Amino acid sequence: MLSAPRSLRFVVVLIAGAIVLGAPGGAAALPTGGPSGAIRPDVSLAPEITFVDGTPEERRTVLDAVGLFGAAGLSLPALRVRLHPDGKAGCHGNMGYFAPTPPTIDLCFDRRFLALHELAHAWEWSNVSDDIRARFVVQSDADAWDGDDVPHSHRGVERAADTIAFGLLPGSLSLSEACDPMLDGFALLTGRPSPRLAAAPTCSAS
Repeated sequence: MLSAPRSLRFVVVLIAGAIVLGAPGGAAALPTGGPSGAIRPDVSLAPEITFVDGTPEERRTVLDAVGLFGAAGLSLPALRVRLHPDGKAGCHGNMGYFAPTPPTIDLCFDRRFLALHELAHAWEWSNVSDDIRARFVVQSDADAWDGDDVPHSHRGVERAADTIAFGLLPGSLSLSEACDPMLDGFALLTGRPSPRLAAAPTCSAS
């Protein structure tokens, strides 16, 4: 049995090769993610996570990332997480991929930032309004929120996922990171400061 992050407690059930994690007794926390609360009602600080494949270490990476969202008060939907051993083939040619219907994350590499990034897509899809998305596009100087004709790195949706992942990474901020505009983006998207600012040096940008 996998142990859960200290901030959360899960029940683990093995069903046909998939590992399902959820809040004990099916209890759901009140949705608190997003500037005005969750847009979708089916989110929780202790979401049900169904794993398909992957090693215990890879699952631990995901669970730790889910725990960082919960500790920050950012609610996630129930998620199916598929862990692929064959490079980018299982992730539509990417390192990771989020599909909203039903909420599914494919991860092709075991990296903490990647897990946070894809979870951030799930969080944003569930919690962020179109108005906040439009404001973030301006703040982050993205070309547009999304679109096949927009370069990947110029999409607001991708910059938002990077922003949330950056704001949730454990560890202290360096002096230069304390001035990173992504911290302002985190506050805009979530309606709260990044947890990393609690012990951050004072930004002294000139």
